[in-house]
Amino acid sequence: MIPEPRRPRWPRRPLSRTDRSALWTVLLVIPVIMLAAIAKVGFDAYRFEHHAVTVDALIISSDTGCIGAFGGGGGSGVGGKTSITYLVEFPYQGQPFRTDVVRPCRVVPPDFGRGRGSIWVQYDQDHPQRIRVLNDNEAAVITRLIAIVLSAYLLIVGVGSVVIRRTRPR
Repeated sequence: MIPEPRRPRWPRRPLSRTDRSALWTVLLVIPVIMLAAIAKVGFDAYRFEHHAVTVDALIISSDTGCIGAFGGGGGSGVGGKTSITYLVEFPYQGQPFRTDVVRPCRVVPPDFGRGRGSIWVQYDQDHPQRIRVLNDNEAAVITRLIAIVLSAYLLIVGVGSVVIRRTRPR
């Protein structure tokens, strides 16, 4: 007696044209979004690396973001906050300039400037609103992280598409 061939548990049906186009759209939109994020964050990292000016800014006010003067160290502050925002003032083109700067709790600036009430910041010399606390290299780290994720994504999609094409019945 010959056994009856087993049926697959889930019958395979080819994807409809609409399903295929939706899948390709999603597969192509994800890397475009990642490339846009790399361009934006990478531009900020580049500007800080090559066009930054370091100044000792006077702290006008701040919120209560981090525990203690130097933050919690573990990245969590008061009420679950992970950063503190300062309103700072520094000289820009001969005039006092005020703006907000966000300091992640994990970043400890060197000796808080000239003393209490000051903090070392870096700003883009052409655009002083692009500002960060000294020692905050988050833009460069995020750029590298997104590039690694994008590379892994493209590798997985590329290998997956090759495997699917090779195993597809003709």
